[in-house]
Amino acid sequence: MAQDTLSVSQRTEHKIETQQSDEMEISSCHSSLSTSSEPVEEVSVWLDEKEEQQCKRQVLNDAFDSITGGRTSPLQSTLNTEWDDISATQQNYYLRKAREMITATLSVVSPGQERELWESLRKEPLHNNEVDCCDDVPHRRCFDAKSDPIEVLIEAHNQAQSWQTKRQILSLFASDFSKSELQRMIPSLSKWRIDQARDHAIKSGKGQPVQDKPLFRSRINSAKVDHFLDFISRPELLQDVAFGTKTLRLDSGERIVIPAAVRTLIPSRIIEQYAAYCKQQEFESASERSLYRMLDVCSASMQKSLQGLDNITAEGTQSIDSLVKIVENLVENAADETWGKHIQHKIKEVKRYFKTDFKAHIGKEENCADHCTTHSLSDTKAENYKSTCNQNHNINCERCESLELVLQEIKYELDLTEMDDEQRSRVEFDLKQCETSIYAWKAHLLRTITQDEAKQETLNKLY
Repeated sequence: MAQDTLSVSQRTEHKIETQQSDEMEISSCHSSLSTSSEPVEEVSVWLDEKEEQQCKRQVLNDAFDSITGGRTSPLQSTLNTEWDDISATQQNYYLRKAREMITATLSVVSPGQERELWESLRKEPLHNNEVDCCDDVPHRRCFDAKSDPIEVLIEAHNQAQSWQTKRQILSLFASDFSKSELQRMIPSLSKWRIDQARDHAIKSGKGQPVQDKPLFRSRINSAKVDHFLDFISRPELLQDVAFGTKTLRLDSGERIVIPAAVRTLIPSRIIEQYAAYCKQQEFESASERSLYRMLDVCSASMQKSLQGLDNITAEGTQSIDSLVKIVENLVENAADETWGKHIQHKIKEVKRYFKTDFKAHIGKEENCADHCTTHSLSDTKAENYKSTCNQNHNINCERCESLELVLQEIKYELDLTEMDDEQRSRVEFDLKQCETSIYAWKAHLLRTITQDEAKQETLNKLY
């Protein structure tokens, strides 16, 4: 036993002597460097940052493994990128690992009271240097848990009565946190309100009130009202019904019974067409809101299908839909899918054109042959139904010609597509019927305009 103790003491003395000799060598090296006449650069010993992070992460993983008893996986990497620049999967990974480590630490600090300790910790500042003594910095306010600015703003937001006030308060800090963080701080907050608050901060400024624009009401000029009423009373927009009546109630209380009518277009299409018409006529129309209000009070109903009221128009619109089905059939029989989508888009444009703009371009003296009623409705074989047009008809309408181009492309693709004789004959028959019905619809639109002009002339003669 005495020999063991002696050997230990001898080894200790030898180690001390070795350390002293090393220190003497280092000091002599420093003295020789300092006495040298040549300038020597200052040398700094540093540790690679990644190696330092790896060492710290290893220490953290060892402690974490010891606390949890190896029940959780270790932290594999250190986050060196900005939080907003990483993906959602990476964010979820670091959130999960941070939650596991914080929970394990709290279980060691206060077993069974982790939630209470965490709630109290959230209300404290993150760093100790954020809470400085007011004597050191006179103009700095010392915030405690109850006077945290974000907590105060959240309390003010919850106490506000109107959404306008809440949006102003929320715009102060909505851009500083993510949506999930804001919803955790304010559980009743929706993503739409967060977007509105951020938009308010950009357009009006953080916490700034919205400047309400004054509304001035003025009486609409009667000329603008009459101009719009004449436009929506056209036969291409309004069609009489052979049965039924409508009751029109005036402001004076008087009631007027009028025949029932059906509008062939939805209000938005009518107003778009009227705006283009006013631009062409260089007429200043009423506001869009006033036009919608006038359509609401006008006694007319909407009907999507004109079956039974106007069979020619109904057959024409159905033929357009049949063309779309024919194209789908060709695509199923090895036709190019891209070509099919392109042709279907053109077919729908033709249908939209015939239902809206085509009727607004029709007139007696038009340079386009498809729009001129005098030229199109003239019968060269019957003298009583023949009229001479003085226009040159040197303008071609691309939208009118698009129908012929679509039909030619469908016929050409039908010849190239491989199918049996029975199926080909069926498709050719359907295509021919569709072509006949669509051209009949186009001619019917021309006749409708001419019939309405004759109707107006007859009514004017009666007055």
